[in-house]
Amino acid sequence: MHVAPPDNYRIPAGQSVEEYNIQRALEFEEKIIWEQKETIAGIIMEPLITGGGILIPHPVYVEKVQEICTRHGVLLIIDEVICGFGRTGKLFGHQHFKVKPDIVTMAKGLTSAYLPLSVTAIRKDIYEKFDTGEENSHLRHINTFGGNPAACAVALKNLEIIERENLINRSAELGERLNRELASLNDHPYVGNIRGLGFLFGIELVEDKETKEPATNDRIGKIIGDCKMNGLIVGRNGDTVAGFNNVLTLCPPLSCTDEDFDFIVSVLKKVFKENE
Repeated sequence: MHVAPPDNYRIPAGQSVEEYNIQRALEFEEKIIWEQKETIAGIIMEPLITGGGILIPHPVYVEKVQEICTRHGVLLIIDEVICGFGRTGKLFGHQHFKVKPDIVTMAKGLTSAYLPLSVTAIRKDIYEKFDTGEENSHLRHINTFGGNPAACAVALKNLEIIERENLINRSAELGERLNRELASLNDHPYVGNIRGLGFLFGIELVEDKETKEPATNDRIGKIIGDCKMNGLIVGRNGDTVAGFNNVLTLCPPLSCTDEDFDFIVSVLKKVFKENE
């Protein structure tokens, strides 16, 4: 089952951002009550929606979801596959909010994608539920490449580099700088909203700033293509919601140098200027 995430660019008229985010969070409780809590094992969510358009919730949203989970005995499972390991300016994305997940999943950033590796962290008391004292009563889930020694070695070295080069703080610093640099694009006729957390940004393109009608595929493709022609690869959110894959996504390496940063900014400004 799914519920709609908070899209703070499209808050209904007459609602504050806090009211809107609480309303969205309460949809979880409605589902739990309707389906009966005994049938709901957990809520799985990213700290912020990444592939769906860089949708960043107000803190009250995540904290309300944790409150609902606690009230109904439902596990809060946070997906840190994209947000983890410094991407948002903290080690994990959920650390921007006052929550304590029951389970955390993580992957890509663990090895900087040099080799595939994923990890699941779980509360000790949940893990111990599998041990009843009987033979074979332990968590026995296995997979073909689990514990791959080469991938684990890469992860350890990657974490060492992240710490040694202070890349988490660097992510926060670069994110603040990029937010300032991109502010001028808010005046562009086809830019509806610019949002980011740490060194992860979304630029939502629209046909009309008043109606917020999503930009056409042709317009989005032209900007992405022009960026590529200038040597800059930018992404685009997935079409998880039909017609709303109109967000350019920026997710530069945390090791980005000042020269790299200036190049990213200069190309974006140039391309948007040429597409007014």
